[in-house]
Amino acid sequence: MVWDNDYSVGVKEIDEQHKQLFKLIERFKTAISDENLDIWEEMRRILIFLVKYASYHFEAEEALMQRIHYPQLDAHKVMHATLIGRLREVLERLKAQKSYKPIEFYYLLMNWLTDHILAEDSKIGNHYSAMGGERTPALRTASDLFALLEPPLRKLEMMQKNGVLSGQQKEEKQNSLITKLFQKIDVTLPQKLLLALQTIDLLLEEGLILAINAETLRKALMERTNLHQMMQAQVPSQSKHDLLHQLLHCGLVDQSDCDEAVAVIEAEH
Repeated sequence: MVWDNDYSVGVKEIDEQHKQLFKLIERFKTAISDENLDIWEEMRRILIFLVKYASYHFEAEEALMQRIHYPQLDAHKVMHATLIGRLREVLERLKAQKSYKPIEFYYLLMNWLTDHILAEDSKIGNHYSAMGGERTPALRTASDLFALLEPPLRKLEMMQKNGVLSGQQKEEKQNSLITKLFQKIDVTLPQKLLLALQTIDLLLEEGLILAINAETLRKALMERTNLHQMMQAQVPSQSKHDLLHQLLHCGLVDQSDCDEAVAVIEAEH
């Protein structure tokens, strides 16, 4: 598990601390193959250091979040306290009995780093950039959405390449990331649903998601959609026709559904 710039959250102070955590986990990975090392004692030493360093890291993070008025500060503090509690619980179990296999402990560290630090801290980095004067992108086109999704999706690809995530884990995190963004979009409006569907096509074209994942994401969007009501929305007719064309193209409606929807549009005029 080697640090790569794709893991950067865009805040130098936090990135430097993350690099130390990467080195710590890499040190343990090396230790596993050292037959002359007391692996249980090494696990205990690393975990003691990790608890101390994580506490320091979280305090620094929370101070930064306070400075930039990060909106999820309280929720983030709860995550931090929960993670420290988990690490201390594992440490106590290690002291009492050898209840972890070395490889399980290694994956525990990797998951801890990727699931919280890289996933959650990237949100802080985005807010930090916005507070620093960089304009938050307006989500008006599929290209806008793609530009927002591409960096974290590339990061997940790098994690799989480095063995941090399995293929299944990467796909689950991809779907979760994309779905959460789409949940912020009012897909009851034709132009917004079209935007989400076009973004899925872009992600597929760029090889960032598989066809099966694209299908899952499209179906999830359609579950939130009432096509008949959408065709009655007070928006330009062209937006509705463009959406119907996209839905037909993706196989999400058949021709009869499309004809019925067109009839609803024409009945408004």
